[in-house]
Amino acid sequence: MTPAGRSRFGLVILAGALLRVAALMLPATSDVPLFKVWTYNATTLGVTEVYGVGGAFPYRRPLEFGGVEAKVDYPPLALYELAAVGALYSWANGGRFPDSQALTIAIKMPAVVCDIGMLWLIFAAVRHFTRDEAAARTWALAVWLNPASILIGSVLGYLDPLFVLPVTGALVAVAAGRPGV
Repeated sequence: MTPAGRSRFGLVILAGALLRVAALMLPATSDVPLFKVWTYNATTLGVTEVYGVGGAFPYRRPLEFGGVEAKVDYPPLALYELAAVGALYSWANGGRFPDSQALTIAIKMPAVVCDIGMLWLIFAAVRHFTRDEAAARTWALAVWLNPASILIGSVLGYLDPLFVLPVTGALVAVAAGRPGV
């Protein structure tokens, strides 16, 4: 790749990153208040306590945060991820857990991290399978700049990128003949 080509590639990646950063400031979907409830309770109670214990099926423990009540209906991995976000958020706020725009941004941030991981994964996978760096750049940017990629995590705050990245990684590993990875 020529230096000019690297510069253009880097600028386009930067543009996608700036779009995501700007989108983090948006209020998100109506699911984010539920994610805040889950994040707070997974952080303070622990993931194993947020689902509830005892009772008749399908009893789920009611949880509350910031005046919003919710019950968990996502798998434990999502709650462990949210608990990690909550722990970092609480630490950054001196042990407090204010319901703020910063919490919304914190909940949306793992999606951006996964988008960065997807950019790298697609680039590496296409380069590996095709031995064509130009194709790898094109495919990576197609995913990175895809409006759906930006919308689902950075804008709306959904957690889908948190499972799409490892699923895609698993498929790439299988295609590369390394299913154990």
